[in-house]
Amino acid sequence: MDDEKLLNDEKKKKESPELHANLFSKIFFCWLAPLFAAAKNNEYDKSKVFPILPDFKNEIVYEKWLNVWGEQVDKAQMKKTTPKTFWMMFNFAKAEWIKMFAVRSIADIFQYIQPLLFTELLTALGAPVIDVEWCLIVSILMFFMAELRSFCLSFLLFRLLKVEIKLKAAVVRHIYEKGTRLSPTSQQKFPVGAIVNLMSVDIERLVHVIPFVHHFWAAPLQLIFATLLLIKTIGISAIPGILIILCYVPFNYYTSVYMKKFHKKKMRSSDQRLKQLEETVSGIETVKTHVWENAFSNRIEESRNNEVRMLKNASCIARAVDAANMALPVIVAVTSFGAFVLFETSDLTPTKAFVSLAIFNKLRQPARIIAQFLNGLMQALVANKRIKEYLLAEERNAGESRYVIDDKTPTLQISTKLSTKPLNLILKRGDFASVVGAVSSGKSTLLNRVLWNDSSEYNIKVNGRIAYVPQKPWLPRGSVKNAIIFGLPWDEKHYIKVVDACELKTDFEQWANGDQTMIVGMSNSLSGGQRARLSLARALYQRAELYLIDDTFASLDRKVGSKVMKNILGSNGILKNSAVMMVSSDVDFGKEAKEILVLSEHKVIATGQYKELSECSQAFKDLLSYTGSERTKNKAADDEKPRSPSKSSTKSAFEDEKVKPDNNRPASWSVYKAYIDSASKVFIFGLFTATAAHFILGALRSFWLSNWSDAAKNKTERALETEEETAIRKANAQNRLFVFAGIGALEVIAIAIAYVFLVLMAERASKVFHKKFVVSLLNASMTVHRKIDVGQVMNRASRDCNIFDNRTPLCLRQMIQNTIQIVCSLAVVAISTPSFLFALGPIAIGYIYIQNKYIPTMKQWSRIERAQWSPVITQATEGMAGVEVIRSAAQEARFSEQFVSEMEDYVRADYLENPMKRWLMLRLDIIGNSITLCSSLLCVWSISNGNLTPGVAGLSISFAMTVTEQLGHLVRMVAEMETSMIAVERIKKYVDLEPEDSQAHENAEKERLLSGDVEWKDYYGSYRKNGTPVLHGITMRIPAGERVVIVGRTGSGKSSTFLSLLGMLEKCGGEIDINGISTSNISVKKLRKHCAVVPQSVRIFDDSVRFNIDPERKHDDIELWKVLERSGLKALISWKDGLDERLCADIMSHGQRQLLGVSRSLLSGGENFQGCLLLDEPFASADSAVMANLEQVIPKWFSRATVFTITHKPPADGTYDRLIEISNGEIVAQHVTSQENAQSE
Repeated sequence: MDDEKLLNDEKKKKESPELHANLFSKIFFCWLAPLFAAAKNNEYDKSKVFPILPDFKNEIVYEKWLNVWGEQVDKAQMKKTTPKTFWMMFNFAKAEWIKMFAVRSIADIFQYIQPLLFTELLTALGAPVIDVEWCLIVSILMFFMAELRSFCLSFLLFRLLKVEIKLKAAVVRHIYEKGTRLSPTSQQKFPVGAIVNLMSVDIERLVHVIPFVHHFWAAPLQLIFATLLLIKTIGISAIPGILIILCYVPFNYYTSVYMKKFHKKKMRSSDQRLKQLEETVSGIETVKTHVWENAFSNRIEESRNNEVRMLKNASCIARAVDAANMALPVIVAVTSFGAFVLFETSDLTPTKAFVSLAIFNKLRQPARIIAQFLNGLMQALVANKRIKEYLLAEERNAGESRYVIDDKTPTLQISTKLSTKPLNLILKRGDFASVVGAVSSGKSTLLNRVLWNDSSEYNIKVNGRIAYVPQKPWLPRGSVKNAIIFGLPWDEKHYIKVVDACELKTDFEQWANGDQTMIVGMSNSLSGGQRARLSLARALYQRAELYLIDDTFASLDRKVGSKVMKNILGSNGILKNSAVMMVSSDVDFGKEAKEILVLSEHKVIATGQYKELSECSQAFKDLLSYTGSERTKNKAADDEKPRSPSKSSTKSAFEDEKVKPDNNRPASWSVYKAYIDSASKVFIFGLFTATAAHFILGALRSFWLSNWSDAAKNKTERALETEEETAIRKANAQNRLFVFAGIGALEVIAIAIAYVFLVLMAERASKVFHKKFVVSLLNASMTVHRKIDVGQVMNRASRDCNIFDNRTPLCLRQMIQNTIQIVCSLAVVAISTPSFLFALGPIAIGYIYIQNKYIPTMKQWSRIERAQWSPVITQATEGMAGVEVIRSAAQEARFSEQFVSEMEDYVRADYLENPMKRWLMLRLDIIGNSITLCSSLLCVWSISNGNLTPGVAGLSISFAMTVTEQLGHLVRMVAEMETSMIAVERIKKYVDLEPEDSQAHENAEKERLLSGDVEWKDYYGSYRKNGTPVLHGITMRIPAGERVVIVGRTGSGKSSTFLSLLGMLEKCGGEIDINGISTSNISVKKLRKHCAVVPQSVRIFDDSVRFNIDPERKHDDIELWKVLERSGLKALISWKDGLDERLCADIMSHGQRQLLGVSRSLLSGGENFQGCLLLDEPFASADSAVMANLEQVIPKWFSRATVFTITHKPPADGTYDRLIEISNGEIVAQHVTSQENAQSE
C-alpha cells in the first residue's frame, strides 16, 4: 500500500494539479496556489509551469483539426466553393459550444433578476413604513444573484478559452506543416515574414473571437431584457431610448465592415514590413558592408508608416464607435427622461430614476461587447481569409517512389525531349555524373527537379533515398556533431570516416569544444568552406543511394577541395557504392564522371565523358578555356603546410553564443518612461484630463438626478395641487431636464476629446518606438548581430509590435478610465452614505491583497509565455528554411516533433492565463458585490433612522452596483498594462543597443580623403567582446595601389582579415591604420565607405534591381546600366521592367548573385576610387566568359585602388604584387612579386 501510494504521489507530481483538485478548488481555482507561491519567492521560471493537460497534447488537437478541415475541404470541392473556417471552429468543439449556450443563458437570467430586486428594494425603502427585514433579505438576495452570475461567467469563459488555446495550437501546427510543403511559386507568395505574421498575429485575431461568440447572441437578449425593464419602470417613455438603442446595432455593424478594409491593408503592409525586416537582419553583413543602414531603415519605415496609417484609420473608426457606446447611456437617459417629463403625468420618483439609471449603466456592457465583437469579427474575417488562402496554396510534388529501393533498378533515370538532343541519363550505384554550364544555364534547377521529382519538363525516376547538399549551406541550431548526425542513429566508426572524408578533423581540433561547438543563428562565424564541408558531411552520414551535390566545392580551396573530392569520389571513396550527381563550376572535377551534362539556357546541349566532350563539344571547350589556364598553380602557395592548430589560440568565436532568456524582474519605470516619451506626455495628459472630466460630469449628473427625484417625491405627497402649482412643477421638471441634458452633452464632448488624444497618442507611439527599434537594430555592431536570433527579432516585430500597437494604448485608456470611474463611484457612495467609509477599509485591504498577489504572478507568467513563443517562431523559420535538406533526409517527422515540443511548451505557459484571470474575476466580484451589499445595508439602516432620503439611497446603491464590474476591469487592466509593458520592454532591449559609432572620435584631420595605404600592427581580433581571438598578431603593411592575394585553407582566417578592415571584429589588441590614421578613431561607416566589397556569399533582397545595387538612390539610370553591363549581368538576364524588375534570390543562380555583388562594388567604388577593394572568392561560380570579362573590367575600374583578393586559385600569370598565406589566424608566409616593393620590404 505504501509503495502504491508513493507511486501515485510521484504520478501526481508529473501531472497538472488541476487534474487532482477537489470541487471547491476547481470552482475557486485554488489549485493555482503553487504558482502564486513561486512568484512570491521570485522562483517563477519555465520549470514551475504545470505539465500540459492530456487533452491539450498537440497530436490530439491537430488530428481533430485535420479531420474537421478535411471534411470542409471535401464539401467545398464538391460545391466548388471555399471551406467555411468558422464552421470548422464550431465543429472543432461542438459539444462545448452547446453546453456554454445553456450556461450563458442562466448567467443572463441572474443578471436581470438583480434590477428587479433593486426595484423592490427602492420601493420598500420609499414606503411610509419600512419593512427592515424584507429590505435586508432583498439586499442579501441581490448579493447572491450577482455571485451566481459571476460563477456562471467564470465557468463559461474558462471552458471557451480552453477551446481557443486548443484551436490556436492546432492551426499554428497546420501553418508550420504547410510551410514545409509549399511549392516554389507559393514560397514567393508567402515569404517567411508573411508566415510569421500568420502564426503570430492572424491566428490570434481568428481565435480571439471565440470568447465573444456567446456574448454576441447574449448582448441582444440583454438589450431586450433591459428594454422590457425600462418599459416596466418608466412606461412608454422608454420607447425613444429603445429606438436609439436599435439604431446603434446597424451603426456598429457598418462601421465594423468599413474597418475591415483598413485591417486588410494594414496586414498587407505588416507582411511587407516583416519580410523586409527578416531579410535585412539575415543579410545584415551585406547592409553594413555597403553602409546601407539608413536606406534599409527608411525602406522598413516606409512600410511601417503605411501600416500605421491604416491602423490609425481603423482606430479612428473604432474610437468613434467607443465614444458612441460610452455616450449611449447618457443619450438614452436624456431621451427617456425627456419623454417622461413631456408625456407622463406622474413624477420621476427615486425608484423610477435610479432603477432606470442602473439599467442605463448596464447598457454599457452589451453595447461595448457588440462593438468589440464586431470589430474583432472584422479582424477575424481578414485573418481567416489570409490563413485560408495560405492553407489552400499549391504544394510541392510528394515524390511517391523516393524511398522504394530495388537493386535491379537504376538509382536515377532522367529523360527529356527538351534538349538539343534526346537525353537518357541512367545512373547506377557507383556512377558519378557532373553537371556543368555557364552562369544561369539551369544547373541548380535540374538538381531541384530531381530532388522534388518534378516531371513537368523531365521524366525522372528515383530508386532509393536522396541526400542533398545545397549550394547555400543550411545548418540547424545545435552542436556541430548533431548537425552532421542529423537525427540518424549514432555510428562512431562511420562518423569518424565522414569527418575525415570532409577534412573536418583539423577544424575540430582548432575549436575548443571540438564537434560539441554550438551553431547559433545563421552560423555567421563559420567560414564559407567550413559551412560547405559540414553540409557535405551531413549528407555523407546519411548513407543514401543518390547524392545531389550543388557546387559545394566552389567554397573550398583547391588543396582541400581536391582532398575531399578524392575522399568521397575516389576509387576507395566513401561514395563508391552510391550514385552521385554533382553541379560544379570547375569542369576538372568531372574528369572521373561517367557522364557530363553540359547545360545552356536550361537545356542539355551536350552529354558525354570528359575526353569526348573536350574534343567534340565547343560549349565544353569554352568552359575549359578558363579552367585550363588555371591548372598551373602557384606551387609555393598551394604546397605550404599549415601550422599545427592550437586549441587555445583558435577557440571557436561562435560557441556559447546562446541568447539569454528574459529575466523575471518587474517592468521598471524606464520602460514606462520609454512608452510615455514615444506616445507624448501632452497626449497622455490630455487623455487623462478629458476622461476625468467625463466621469466627474457623470457623477454631477447623477447627483442632479437624485435631487430632482427627491423634489418630485416631496411634491407628490401633497394631497391637492392647484393648476398654477402643476404648471410650476412641470416647468421645474423641464428646467431640471435641460440641466441634466446639458451635463450629459458635456460628458459626450469630454469622452470624444479623450478619444482624439488616444488616437494621436497611439499613432505617435507606434511610429516613434518602432523607428527607434529598427534604427538601433541596424546600427548595432556585428558582435551583437552574431548573438541575435532572427526568430527573436521577428517575434518582437510581429507579436510584440501588435501588442504595442493595439493592446497597450487601449489598456492605458481603460486603466485611466476605470481608476477615475471607481474613484468617482466610491466618492458618490461615501458622500451619499458617509458610514460606508468604515466598510471601505477592510474592502480596500482585500482588494490590495488580491492585486498584489495577482499582478506579479501575471507579469512573470507573461514573461515566460512571451519567451516561449520565440522558440516556436525560430523552429518554424528554421524548418522552412531548410525544407529541401530536411525532406531529402526524410527528417520531416523529427523536425515536426521538435516544433510540437516547442509548441506544447508554449501551450503550457499560455494556458495559465485563463485560470489566473478566472481566479481574479471570482475574488474581485466578491469584493465588488460586497460593496453593493454594504451600501444596501447602510442605506436600509440610515433610512430606517431617518438620516437618508430614498433618492440619495438609490444614487448610492446604483453607483455601488457599478463598482463590481469596474474593480474587475481595473485590476485586469493594470495586469494587462503590466504584461503589455513586457512587450515594450522586450522591444526596448533592442532600442537600447549600443551603436557601432559610439566609441569613435571624429576630428577634422579624418575628413580628408583616405587612400588605400593599410597597415596591420600586431592585430588581434575576435568575433565577440572578450572572446578568444581568431586573428593573432597580424602584422603587415600594404602600400596604396598594391594587388594583394590572400590564400589559405578554409577556416584559416582569410575572411576574418577582411572583416577586421571593415570594423566587423572586436579588437583584442594592436591597431589597423589607414593612411596613417587608426581605424579606432574613424567612424565605421566612413571606414566601410572607403572599401568596396564583393563577398563570398552575395545577399539578394526581394526588391527591384535598382534597390539591390543602389538602395540610397544616389545614382541615375545611366550609371546603373553601365555597371550592370560592365559586370556582365545585363547580358545574362532579361528584365522586362528594366531596373524596376523585382529580383528573387530563389530563382537567381549563385553566379548571377556574384555578378550582382560585382555590380554593387563597381557602383560604390567608382572609376576614380582610391580606397580598398575587397574580393572574397567572388568568382568561384563564374564561367570562362564572365571571368574573362571581369579580369579586364576590375583592374581598369579600380586602377587606383588597393585590391585584396581571397582566392583558392592564385593567378598563374602572377598579376599581383603580394601573395600572403594565412593559417590559424596568423600570417605564415608572404611573397612579394614587385621588385620595388620587395626592396622596400
